[in-house]
Amino acid sequence: MPQDYPLIKALYEIREENMEQFLLILQILTQCGEEEDTGGDEFVIGEYGSTHCAFHRENFLLSIASDERFEGDTVEGNLNGAEVCVIRNISDETHKYVYWNELGFREYELNQKHGGREYYRSGGKKVGIAPETDELGQKLLNEAVEIGHKLFAVDRENGNRIFEFRHSYANKFHGFQQEELTPDLRKMILRKVCAYEAASV
Repeated sequence: MPQDYPLIKALYEIREENMEQFLLILQILTQCGEEEDTGGDEFVIGEYGSTHCAFHRENFLLSIASDERFEGDTVEGNLNGAEVCVIRNISDETHKYVYWNELGFREYELNQKHGGREYYRSGGKKVGIAPETDELGQKLLNEAVEIGHKLFAVDRENGNRIFEFRHSYANKFHGFQQEELTPDLRKMILRKVCAYEAASV
């Protein structure tokens, strides 16, 4: 399955452009208004409780580091007045790296062995070039789809070049142009990328 556009990435982009809007969205996500009877669980942190708790959002809380209880990457509270529950917390940019796998947050990083020109290793294997800019690399990585346990993206604006992305470490990935593809695999990649883009519109 292709990775969805991560919520945390959208939030940080909004924060860069409009802090007031960012805080408003966080308030909506963490409080979600009031209802008389939800029939759901109630999560209590200290003296504050919510029936729209993060427990319902796959055990994640998006919070503001307004109190020391919200500064760490986890928050502890009581569920339904008894059970102690620990919820994963995101209140700082560093927290997204702690939970990068669960959030689907992938970050492009240039690998120096994939430079601006192709070359051959001593064993005769061709080494593909990296995307021309980090911005293009990140854009393609965001659009990459998984086929056969590998990530592929298509540079639609530059002759449908196909790039393969590989995991480097943590949430970092590097990419390179992949020209050694069978015709059938190339068709499959193009078809799957087109289907993913159509579904994303």
